[in-house]
Amino acid sequence: MRRDKATLLRISAFSAAALLFTVLVIAVRVRWVPMESIDRGVANSLNRLVAPSDALVQLMGGISRLGSFGVLGWFIALASVVLLVRRQFRLALFLLATSLGGLVLDPVLKIAVGRLRPVVEQPVAHGGGNSFPSGHSLNSFICYAALVLVFLPALPARWRRPLLIAVGALVALIGFSRLALGVHFLSDVLGGWSLAVAWVGLCAGAFELWRYERGEQVTAPLVEGLEPEAADDLQLTSSHPPTPERELPLLHPRGSDDASARADDDAATTRGSGTTRGSDHAAARADDDAATTRGSGTTRGSESRHGRGWIVAGLGVAWVLTFGALVGLGVPLARYRAGNGNMLGDSTIPHWFAGHRTDALGHVTIVGSEVGNTHAILAIGLAIGALALAVIRRWRPVVFLVTVMFGELSLFLGSAAIVGRARPDVENMDGPMPTSSFPSGHVAATICIWLVAAVLVMPRTRAWWRWLPVAAAVLMPLWVAVSRMYRGMHHPTDILGSCVLAGLWVFAAWWLLRPNHDLVEEPAPARTRPSESTIQSPSPSETTSAAQSPSPNPSPNAVIAQ
Repeated sequence: MRRDKATLLRISAFSAAALLFTVLVIAVRVRWVPMESIDRGVANSLNRLVAPSDALVQLMGGISRLGSFGVLGWFIALASVVLLVRRQFRLALFLLATSLGGLVLDPVLKIAVGRLRPVVEQPVAHGGGNSFPSGHSLNSFICYAALVLVFLPALPARWRRPLLIAVGALVALIGFSRLALGVHFLSDVLGGWSLAVAWVGLCAGAFELWRYERGEQVTAPLVEGLEPEAADDLQLTSSHPPTPERELPLLHPRGSDDASARADDDAATTRGSGTTRGSDHAAARADDDAATTRGSGTTRGSESRHGRGWIVAGLGVAWVLTFGALVGLGVPLARYRAGNGNMLGDSTIPHWFAGHRTDALGHVTIVGSEVGNTHAILAIGLAIGALALAVIRRWRPVVFLVTVMFGELSLFLGSAAIVGRARPDVENMDGPMPTSSFPSGHVAATICIWLVAAVLVMPRTRAWWRWLPVAAAVLMPLWVAVSRMYRGMHHPTDILGSCVLAGLWVFAAWWLLRPNHDLVEEPAPARTRPSESTIQSPSPSETTSAAQSPSPNPSPNAVIAQ
């Protein structure tokens, strides 16, 4: 009865939202005066409040971008990748169909209604196309609601309501930001929200009917999510705690197992050195101590804290040393002949490329330059991170990826600011750049991102395609490097500096973070001498009787002794 009442309430809410949207469309089309008056009053009041403050304008713009197609598209794409890798095809279909529905409804209704955008005294933003309904409000509600319905089963029950409140607040802020920026009326935002409620309700209802037709239990989506049975597969990381041998805390690469190894050695020594039955008890106690040392939550928690602290300190040291190497290499190059000396062909090679430019090579090199820029590297990094989380189900590879990329960015910006090397003295085809020529950020980022992919893929499969990331780690930086030099943006020694940056930093991050530690196999049991529990010492009476009665089948050793 309670479930039927909840279903009826949901249907009523979705129907009311559809009715509200219909009323708003009619009111906008007939230009209902009371609504028009409220819309213009709200738009002008918010414009007078926000426009004089650059900080508020920037804040509202940042919030508004969270509802843009670029951000929402990435969220949906990455979530779909996770669902497909986890073989949750129905949920992936729901997510894609629901979000794509918003992309269809928004432009079609804007053309059909044909409402112009607000005109305010101090414009601070510009919106393309018509005004009703608000596309940011519509699509943010649809996409974030669909993501919540899909991944809600992965959360503990106590976190589900706070998540719903947080997502609701985010959608409300996005709608308010569109009003504050003066690009939508209040009725545009309300229309987007009401249409989104109706559309998400329709899609969720269709999914529930699909479950019912397949003989599965009908759920309460706002409480359980769409597929409660898929909770384990929807969790970003494995819900089953790994064994100590398979997955250790983030500890020092060489010292993390010292306590466990010492305990195991003590157990083996005690087990193998005794000659009486009392040694069995000592070996058992040693085994218990080893297991306690290896499995104790308190000990492991302490080791984990110390290990993470060591890793942070190690990364800090590695960053400083890498930064020092870059500055030590770059400053002399920047000072030698105003940065345009001919060391390692720094002058000859850019001038040779400048003298052999063609239209075809220009098109090839502009693509090669763009695949190493910030946006392309960010897109590739998001894709690699999503795939790593979906397939490996461990945070360590993602932490490795994020550490490498943020470290590379900070090293590039810091060293470029200190070195301040001039660009080659040829025509720069990409125009003036705000950063120094040394090192090449495009090349360094390209090396780092594809090295991370190769490090994560190579140990995990025997398939032929595991060599693709390795090939990309060689060919992609080469393409980007040649393109940047061809276009007059870098010297050859700038590329050398990028190789130094990427090589030192990726190696340090790999050595400290151990991104493939989940592949460590359990150690084989040590071969020890049989303990007294398996071979019993003969009693004195047994020894006497054995000496008095010769064996009917003497061993070869006995025959030789006789």
